[in-house]
Amino acid sequence: YHDQIQCRVNLAQIVADPHHIRLILDHLLRHAIMASPEASFVEVQWDGNEQRWLLSVSDHGDKISPEMQKVMFEPFGAYRGGTGLGLATVWQTCESNHWRLNIESSDDVTLLSVEGYMAVQEEEDHG
Repeated sequence: YHDQIQCRVNLAQIVADPHHIRLILDHLLRHAIMASPEASFVEVQWDGNEQRWLLSVSDHGDKISPEMQKVMFEPFGAYRGGTGLGLATVWQTCESNHWRLNIESSDDVTLLSVEGYMAVQEEEDHG
């Protein structure tokens, strides 16, 4: 398939539902890998601070047209050989967590990113 997945992490931890994080990372990576030509790489980057985090996944596949960007998160909107549920699942997961989903696409790179606020950890009452 591809030569490599490059990963840069500039964040000590993310306070969010781990199942939802895994779900969006899995689907964004699958999308990027399927979109990328062979002998290219996919890049994953985590950034953030105490309040917010940003997960970005980029690939070097074909540019996604503005028209396709409007519908690519709809169920069964597959256009790259998938089922059409992966990006719809990402969108739904982001909506349910109030995370922001963004896409930027040019001739050289497509970047899908998810931005969220750190969840508040509730302390257990031992009283």
